[in-house]
Amino acid sequence: TRQHASTNGVSKMAFARVAFVLACCLVAGAFAFIDECSQFQTCDTCLNITSNSETRQNCGWCHVPIVYEDGTQGAQCADIRDKPWKCPEMYETYFCTAGYICNFTTGQCYRSTTPGAGYGNITDCQQHCFSTPDTYLCNTTTYQCEVCTFGDPRCADKSTACGNCQQPPGLFKCVKNATNSSGECTFCGPDDKNCSDFTSACSNCFQPPQPPPPPPPPPPPPQKQYTCDNATLQCVEAAQGQIIEACSQTCSNSTPSNIIGIWRGIEVQQGFIMGEWDYNFTENSVTIRDPSFQVVHGTVSTLGNMVITLTDGPNAGKKINVITAEMSYGPETLTVGFGLSDYNQPAPASIPEAFQGTNKARVHALSRCHTWKSGTCNFNTAFSQSRMSTASLYAPFANAEGWVEGASSMLRENPAARKQVAVMRRGVIEAQHTDPCNAFTTCTQCVNQSTGGFKCGWCMGATIVYNDTGDSGLHCGGFVEGQPLPFVCNKDFRTEDCVGYSCNYTQSQPQCMLSDDGTYSSQTDCETTCKTAQFAKCNQTTQQCSDCQQGDPGCQFTKDECQQSCAIQHAKCNYTTHQCASCTPASDPNCTQSAGECGYECAHDTHGICNPLTGTCASCDPNKGQPGCVAQCSATCSKTLNFQCDNTTHQCVPGQGNQTLQDCANTCTQHNVTTYGCDWSNATAPQCVAGKGTQNLSDCAQNCHAVQYAKCDPVTGQCLSCQPGTDPSCIYTADYCLASCQKSNLLGVWRGIQINRGFKVAEYDFTFYPDGKVAFSSTYNASAKYEAIFSESGKSAEGRPVTFVMTLVPSGGPLPLLPQAAVGGLFTVQDGEQGITKFMNLALGTTAAAPASSFDDGMGKLEWVLISCKGSATAQGCDFTPAKIPE
Repeated sequence: TRQHASTNGVSKMAFARVAFVLACCLVAGAFAFIDECSQFQTCDTCLNITSNSETRQNCGWCHVPIVYEDGTQGAQCADIRDKPWKCPEMYETYFCTAGYICNFTTGQCYRSTTPGAGYGNITDCQQHCFSTPDTYLCNTTTYQCEVCTFGDPRCADKSTACGNCQQPPGLFKCVKNATNSSGECTFCGPDDKNCSDFTSACSNCFQPPQPPPPPPPPPPPPQKQYTCDNATLQCVEAAQGQIIEACSQTCSNSTPSNIIGIWRGIEVQQGFIMGEWDYNFTENSVTIRDPSFQVVHGTVSTLGNMVITLTDGPNAGKKINVITAEMSYGPETLTVGFGLSDYNQPAPASIPEAFQGTNKARVHALSRCHTWKSGTCNFNTAFSQSRMSTASLYAPFANAEGWVEGASSMLRENPAARKQVAVMRRGVIEAQHTDPCNAFTTCTQCVNQSTGGFKCGWCMGATIVYNDTGDSGLHCGGFVEGQPLPFVCNKDFRTEDCVGYSCNYTQSQPQCMLSDDGTYSSQTDCETTCKTAQFAKCNQTTQQCSDCQQGDPGCQFTKDECQQSCAIQHAKCNYTTHQCASCTPASDPNCTQSAGECGYECAHDTHGICNPLTGTCASCDPNKGQPGCVAQCSATCSKTLNFQCDNTTHQCVPGQGNQTLQDCANTCTQHNVTTYGCDWSNATAPQCVAGKGTQNLSDCAQNCHAVQYAKCDPVTGQCLSCQPGTDPSCIYTADYCLASCQKSNLLGVWRGIQINRGFKVAEYDFTFYPDGKVAFSSTYNASAKYEAIFSESGKSAEGRPVTFVMTLVPSGGPLPLLPQAAVGGLFTVQDGEQGITKFMNLALGTTAAAPASSFDDGMGKLEWVLISCKGSATAQGCDFTPAKIPE
């Protein structure tokens, strides 16, 4: 790991000399400016990150070019001894942090993949990011138009998804069999003939016993048998063996087709190494990157199990035998357990055996994005990210092959060493620094200090965050005898005055104003972003974008977004042939898709009308306006035996009430219908009153009673009676509580990876405590620890809701979270397929105003795939105690 000079090593005499020079030289003459840093063009070279030696003296990296006091522009690598300058954005002396950039498709800011680039904080970035319009789905059980999360492939705009979202007519017919002696009563489709009400159509329709099944067909002729030629990895015909399809799955010189792609994950067996592992499998090769960011390559073949033969690195020529087994199928990813043998050893017999570390086997729990989630989940940037700081945890175990090999061998064989790593992970801090610049509490004092053995600068828009001790809460930091103390200024570091410009977004036309605590160094820099975004809409006839005013009809995209989509070719689907035909949106209101969108969706058409008697959907053409003809019909269509009479239309509505279809049909007539409603004038003893509402008596009586309230105890999973109004947490009815309350399954240590757009390549560790607190950190920067109070509350479209109230947020940490923010999200927990682990999919918002409402939504905010050992799994080799984060 890189070293930096500790000022604990500076002698007392040196500090006495500093104090003497400070006292005597404040009135000294002109200071000789020095610039030895501007020659370095990248953050890595500026801070000397590419070297294992000390940090570069007197140099710091600004995310944008510095500006001198005379207005001229300098380099990004700035010398603290140079003439006075300002860094308007993030400034750092130890790490190369990736800033924030905006994705205008999702309207969300995310971390740049280029270290040392991007906005210094998410607030500046988010001020000119714009969101996308809502999409909808028709629920074919309730026939309600429901809002979807953006990116849900089942959904469309409201007119497309819900134009025909209506209850189909309640007509029936009897379908007879070939002998005309029996039949089945069924709902009529949109084109069926001879349909009538239930009683008329089905009073004589019955279902007789089924005839005996036909005799089984004769057995097929014997198939040819094959075995694998181990020399050529080809299947050859043999007297005994397997059919060709089975043989080909276990005998080839290529990667199994279901393994091809980019996989990311962590090591989970007994004696694991913390940090992320990445694999990129192609047709017959693999690239592997370990937690130290060392990369090796290999060829892949299949001989019973998968075989990786390394082609470079210290173990070139050695083989790793691999078995795989599915562990978890999540909403965005598939997680597979890769059981890896030691070099040139047989494959583990099973994943549970590999968990035990038998014969030095390993288990890597690796996740890959679902192919149909490419719009939200993409791991392509994993291999382009810069290194992390994991190595320091394992440096004592390094051997000739590097710290990963040395630590892995030691930890799998020596339980005592695992405890040592656990102690280091809990934060044994190195010798703390002493920064003499911390003594200056005003900007003027700080930037004017340039004598003696230290040079200072002022962090205008944030506080100084040191790599070893965290957020100082101070603004003045610097260099001691040319050695940069390891710190980050997240916003605007300067060696001159603190005057700058800020954008006032509260006015209808944003305006830059002079401020003593500015965001920008100059008015010009401020005005580049301090303005309303230009919006445009597409003229479908000319395929040109024209300017428009945000809020006007059709004016919902920025000019850049409009220009990217306006000139594309359009097509619409023929739902009879399932083929696309070219169309023009200007003349055809049904022409709403690009040719590419139409080609896929037309071939995978999901429109239908739900038959609640069978729970299946009948094909239909949505352009004909047929009631109930909606997309994704089968997503919500279900078989139901419960019906209720609609006293307005006198039709039986499926999925409601408590009557059978025949009982409903016999009573749901236009005459002699007595309706009831609940009289709530006496809330403690409500009564059903004839003629007051639209329900029958039995349906009215089910709900016409005093409401009982209860709240959930997450520790016991039991509902406790409560009184609304006097208890702030008493907000749910007892029925709702009984249906939703359960004992929390979040408690314990969880390890995994971040998967949202802009993810950091690192292992993330969460520890949930019984007192309702959660602590989490990552190997990207182990000193950046987060803490929050969690509760299983809020709203979510799927999974269970969760809310984190942030109580500790490290400045300069890898996650865009704010102190005291109540960020909402959702999670699911399910047992792994191997019975040793359980999996959590966790999605969170980044601010209180923008919770993650679904897992697709979380991919534009924050989302993780996490693994925990089951309660009885320790004996099976699963123990994540070394990754525990303390409260």
